[in-house]
Amino acid sequence: MEWVKLCQSIKLSFKNLNFKCSQKFIRKDNQMDKKLINREIRTLSNYSSLPLLCFVILSQMCSYFVYFIFDLLKGSDIGNDYGFKMFISYCLIYLVIMPLILLIFSELRGKRVGLSLKTCFVKPAKPVGWVIKYVIIAIGLTYALAFSSSIISSLLESVGINLNTTDISFGDSPFGIITTVVALPLFAPLFEELLFRGSIYRNNEPMGQWFAIIVSGVAFGLWHTNCVQTIYATGMGIIACALYAKTRSVIPSMIVHFVINSIAAVQQLCSNGIDTDEIIGANPEYISSRIAQISVLGLSGLLVFGIVIAAIVLSIIELVKHRGRFPLYKGRYNISISIGKKLGVYFSAPVTIITYVILVFETVVNALYGG
Repeated sequence: MEWVKLCQSIKLSFKNLNFKCSQKFIRKDNQMDKKLINREIRTLSNYSSLPLLCFVILSQMCSYFVYFIFDLLKGSDIGNDYGFKMFISYCLIYLVIMPLILLIFSELRGKRVGLSLKTCFVKPAKPVGWVIKYVIIAIGLTYALAFSSSIISSLLESVGINLNTTDISFGDSPFGIITTVVALPLFAPLFEELLFRGSIYRNNEPMGQWFAIIVSGVAFGLWHTNCVQTIYATGMGIIACALYAKTRSVIPSMIVHFVINSIAAVQQLCSNGIDTDEIIGANPEYISSRIAQISVLGLSGLLVFGIVIAAIVLSIIELVKHRGRFPLYKGRYNISISIGKKLGVYFSAPVTIITYVILVFETVVNALYGG
């Protein structure tokens, strides 16, 4: 019953917070102080966007620096090893830049408003069965969105609109394999969940949980700067934020992220050196020589298909059972400002404007010219 008590305490704390904030924004003439509300929303918006902006700028600078060094070494064994170049880039990004940003944000903002990174790893405030069920739903819906993105991309290509996508393959060199095995399933789920769910989402939560879920999910999607991947990454971000909102822990969303990226890593490793034309042409000699890789790819495809079917069935059952009820905290500013005005004020913050302009610009450039 501990999780029940935790949920009750969270609801009570949100109610108390809403009451205290409503009193704070009332002037002596009993009118709402809209200027104070707008100022606080913009401050919150700036703090939410600042770690993402820093990460985007520093990771790009890091990538350009590594690429510059490897261009100087071109012609040597090291300079020609694409896998080693990506290994260095990802180690610097995930083991240096992102932890530094998370620590600085935690010190400057987290402690002040009670958003310590340690509190991200608490035991989920839901039973194990509930967590497993919704993790399956989250993974399946993310894959369904990925399939939809691929279909949309194919349809656009059929009418002459070619959306360039960034190739995330790290090659089949030893360092490329290490990067695939380590960066995708381990680094990304840990640090990205701490940044987007543990920091950005939680900082946005006073705006209301639904508001924070949507805004943080869109930020996660745009951060990938790949127009096709942005569609399902946004969906995954929204689902992951909703999981955090209900469980008060990043552990479930990390599991979702880990499973999706692990399957992608396995498929990426097994697809290295595979000639699809030979498989489509049913070349028996080629297929027999690659039977292990083809078998793993086939099994992973069946696993994904099974998860999607299970997610759809579970989603229908949950919708019928709960009839769309998904109660969430409405936010401290809900009493005095509409959702449209919230969005307008939130996205008028200078740091937020710069952040989203950069993300949208990179996404469009990658779509037109490739990453």
